[in-house]
Amino acid sequence: MQNIAVYEEVTDSEKLRTYLNDQLKMFNSTPKAKKMDLVLFADAITHVAKIYRVMRMKRGNAFLVGVGGSGRHSLSKLSAFMAKMHILQLEVTKGFGLKNFREFIKDMYEIASFRGKDKLDCLFIFSDNDVIEESFLEDIQNMLSGGIVPNMYTNDDMNKLREELRKPFKKAHKDQVETSDALNEFFVDRIK
Repeated sequence: MQNIAVYEEVTDSEKLRTYLNDQLKMFNSTPKAKKMDLVLFADAITHVAKIYRVMRMKRGNAFLVGVGGSGRHSLSKLSAFMAKMHILQLEVTKGFGLKNFREFIKDMYEIASFRGKDKLDCLFIFSDNDVIEESFLEDIQNMLSGGIVPNMYTNDDMNKLREELRKPFKKAHKDQVETSDALNEFFVDRIK
């Protein structure tokens, strides 16, 4: 049975503001979090609610547009924290190129598909400043349209991935025959 999201109208905006400020305090108290000093005014609260709703949708993606410093990253991180999502963001350094970008994507796919106890819901933040090479945009487009970047894995890489996915596959599909194609499809479904 699928979980169906139920949306309710917010009738007490101060209660929502208090809740979001409490969530922000909890986010700031987490050990690895970069502290955010946010003022949650009415528009920011509305944006958090919208971002959170999109994140909770199956294959939810958002394209946030605004000037630098308008809070897109911070509000997305707060929404992800509230949704108990793992936050992933590129750290572009000197010499960062397509090979580094693809390694980051592979790592992200592993986190989303099998690392830890089970798959993790993830927020991937990618901004215009992260577009070092035009080919990055092609990879992002492939991720958004098909879920995976084609031809990124070698046969050896895919064999290692399939080995990691055997146990979660058996747990999720007790009656299904475990084939390479079934494991590949399972992997793509989980990262989507």
